[in-house]
Amino acid sequence: MIDYQRPLRVRYAPSPTGQTHVGGVRTALFNYLLARKTGGALILRVEDTDEERHSPQSEASMMADLRWFGLSWDEGPDVGGVFGPYRQSERLGLYDGYSRELLESGTAYRCYCTPDELDAERTEQRARGIVATKYSGRCRRLSAAQRAAFEEEGRKWSLRFHVPPGRSEVDDLIKGKVHFENDAFGDFIMMKSTGGPTYNFAAAVDDALMQVSVVLRGDEHLANTPVQMMLLQALGLQQPRYAHVPLILNEDHSKLSKRHNTVGIEEYRSQGVLPEALLNHLVLLGWSPGDDREEFTLAELPEIFSLERIHKSPAIYNADRLRAFNQRALRKLPPPQLRAMIASAMQEAGFLENPAPEPALRWLDLFIEAYGEELHTIGDAIPRVKALRDEAVVVPALELERLRSRDVLFYLDAVSQYVDDQSELRGLPLSHDLPEIAKEFGLKKKEAFHCVRMALTGEKGGPPLTLLFPLLGHDRIMMRIGAISSHLLHGRGLEPIKYGPDGQPFEPIRGVKSESPDSA
Repeated sequence: MIDYQRPLRVRYAPSPTGQTHVGGVRTALFNYLLARKTGGALILRVEDTDEERHSPQSEASMMADLRWFGLSWDEGPDVGGVFGPYRQSERLGLYDGYSRELLESGTAYRCYCTPDELDAERTEQRARGIVATKYSGRCRRLSAAQRAAFEEEGRKWSLRFHVPPGRSEVDDLIKGKVHFENDAFGDFIMMKSTGGPTYNFAAAVDDALMQVSVVLRGDEHLANTPVQMMLLQALGLQQPRYAHVPLILNEDHSKLSKRHNTVGIEEYRSQGVLPEALLNHLVLLGWSPGDDREEFTLAELPEIFSLERIHKSPAIYNADRLRAFNQRALRKLPPPQLRAMIASAMQEAGFLENPAPEPALRWLDLFIEAYGEELHTIGDAIPRVKALRDEAVVVPALELERLRSRDVLFYLDAVSQYVDDQSELRGLPLSHDLPEIAKEFGLKKKEAFHCVRMALTGEKGGPPLTLLFPLLGHDRIMMRIGAISSHLLHGRGLEPIKYGPDGQPFEPIRGVKSESPDSA
């Protein structure tokens, strides 16, 4: 168990090489909550020793993503701290010193094997049926003369750790005691032939020197833990405690990947996912509060968070659940903030000028009243806006047949004339006027509303017509009704029938372009 009354030092140590992965953000979140719960410190350490993959742009993007999510850290490359520097590329001298210490003590040794020799060794082991190949340790047994010959030859060498015999036990704060046979690891490389440290060596040294109390990280690092423990024990450095959180998997139990889902924080931001929605989604992937509660603020989570409530089994990612969280979060936004976010998305999509003119902002207020409740992300607004301003109305073929009646066509023409006579479409008494017009043509109230909605949107449902009319505007309403009537009466301008996902034919009806929302 862990003493939550004692301040803990924890760390989040990413290797920024691309977009910030949601799994990494969840790890950062759990570390943040543990630090805040105990009044301790969260360290941000950048593991950037892979020069080929690391980029300053990825590092800056990672920090921006964490801050957007709401996280802050107490020590790191940008804020400093007494245990810095906090980029591993700036700590190479430290690793070099500790590697020499292990070399001089005989715990580490130089390996002169070439890549071809190591490949041949692995091939030979596989031929003998060994699946988990490992280094044979042959350079550990070199004589002084053999080593001198290799040096004279100019062979590059790496530094390997001499793994002791026996068994390693990891007392994991989440999984309990886990045992590993040391022989399975083989003598692993600590320092590469290029002079840089391997992940396990640098991470172990940094955790000790930065006085990390608990290493809380993803389950995929569990197998690295005994190796790091061996290194710290050989160096006589203090070992942290370890806790490994479950993996996040797809619904088919495969590893969470971009091929199946959005996994990058930047993608979520561009789609209009709010940080508070992502927070509630991620914190419940692998952790539970002990009751049915699903919504939390970042400020209140530290008090109820604990390692004991982190699950041992993998968490299953559910994109629909995130969308539901985000829908609820959007509904709680103040209308001006929601309007500004939708306006920004429209400007990015090329549907709105920047700055937005006042008529467009009034149109947006109407749009939010009509569609705001159904939005799961800000990005969902864009197809709706496009449908409202699009030239085309797609009407299912079966519904088109229902509109072919002479009485319906006369009724729609009368509605078009009614709209043309109005100076203002907002606040029209449509619940009274449309049925009254329909009476003249023998149509019932329900049929009257259905025919108008289908002619204007091609959909059976949607916002009230009192909102839809001013959203479309005079010209577009008349254009769409006119296009339907022209097609049904004369059959002109048809495109080929298209089929929807249910196999039913959809017949597009295309009119002329009318005014856009920014002038509605």
